Amino acid sequence: MLRYGKAANLALVPIIFFAFFVRLFFVFANPIAVTKDALQYDQMALNLVNGKGFVDETGSPTAFIPPLYYLFLASIYHIFGHSYLVVRILQAILGSLTCFIIYKIAEIIFSRKIGLISTLISSVYPAFTFFYYGPAGLLTETLFIFLFCLGVLLSLKSFIKNSLILSMTAGIFLGLATLTRPIGLFIPLVIFAWLIMVRTPFKKLFNISLPSLLAFLTILSPWIIRNYIVFHAIVPASTAGGINFYASHSSLARGLGEGWHQALQEDEALKRQGLDEAQRSDFFLKKGIKFLKDNPDKIFYLFFRNLMSFWDISCDAWGDYSSKYNISFAILLPFGLLGVIIALKDKNKIFSSLLLFIIIYFSFLHAIMHSAYRYRVVIEPFIIIFTVLGMVFIFNKFKNKIYFCISMLVYLSAHVVIFCRYKHIFAYISNALKCLGLH
Repeated sequence: MLRYGKAANLALVPIIFFAFFVRLFFVFANPIAVTKDALQYDQMALNLVNGKGFVDETGSPTAFIPPLYYLFLASIYHIFGHSYLVVRILQAILGSLTCFIIYKIAEIIFSRKIGLISTLISSVYPAFTFFYYGPAGLLTETLFIFLFCLGVLLSLKSFIKNSLILSMTAGIFLGLATLTRPIGLFIPLVIFAWLIMVRTPFKKLFNISLPSLLAFLTILSPWIIRNYIVFHAIVPASTAGGINFYASHSSLARGLGEGWHQALQEDEALKRQGLDEAQRSDFFLKKGIKFLKDNPDKIFYLFFRNLMSFWDISCDAWGDYSSKYNISFAILLPFGLLGVIIALKDKNKIFSSLLLFIIIYFSFLHAIMHSAYRYRVVIEPFIIIFTVLGMVFIFNKFKNKIYFCISMLVYLSAHVVIFCRYKHIFAYISNALKCLGLH
């Protein structure tokens, strides 16, 4: 075991460097244009550098997006100037460090072998390397995944060692992740529910959950106070919740973001009436709830369509709204499902159940809010870990490894065929769904 541990550590170092150089290659070979959301982040960061504070393009105070990514960009711009290249290189470093964190999580939950293979896949996984929300783009995903995975790793370690310090540190990083993307707001409750589910003794439950929660709230408190002073309302992370909910629960919504144009038009009208972001968010939340009350038959339909959008195997890799077959995710998904089944059957499923709780949490929250495949990328490190578990299980079932290689070749070839003919297959499925009244 000691020899294997040293061998694993020796193999890990070149994989992490390899992960960095893969990301660095795409930083130079495929720098993503700064448009849409990225342009907004860039402008907000420049506002901070110029001393204007957290204001939108009109100069009005904003909390539509949490502040940490703006601060991340502003810090770089302040030190190095307005350099996208430096941002992308630092994000490449964060992405490669995330691969190491994925290794540690997989090692704790399963084994070093699972960890190494998970790290190797993560090092070249397209969503983490060259998609428009990867290190080469100015979007929140890379920073969020790093902070969130580190928070999850420290949460696992605090449980194992019953450490107050590790628990507080986990809360800090989970808080920072929430200040990057608001989806992390209820993660402390998810971890608490997990601790209850695994029947953690009360004293240990108290020692782990309370320090983590206090640290989490301490990190969020300056932003909460600022928002209360500005908007006279409690805004823990973002004012985007209301319009996101309404965009997915309105007369035009079909669970695929069709309600966004309507919501944005109404938002502009409310802005002209003098309502601030918090007031508009509250208005949209109430309007979305009213729509569901008036149309109860739409509740399950919209929930299901949002859920399907979250787990969609098509993707817009370049941010140009073109739908393509996400071949990398589609290849991994069946193995990931098998890995989940194996983990659930494992007698020692305490740690893997935390990852399942997190996956379910993200799926559920996006199913009741605005959803898109891009939002799934933040849990794909955990999906990769389950995928490797499933792959190793199947590999071990083959006595003759040549048959395994042949089977994998056929499997991969099938995905390549689907990738090449995806538009035709997608059109056929869409027509079939329309005939069944499901599209």
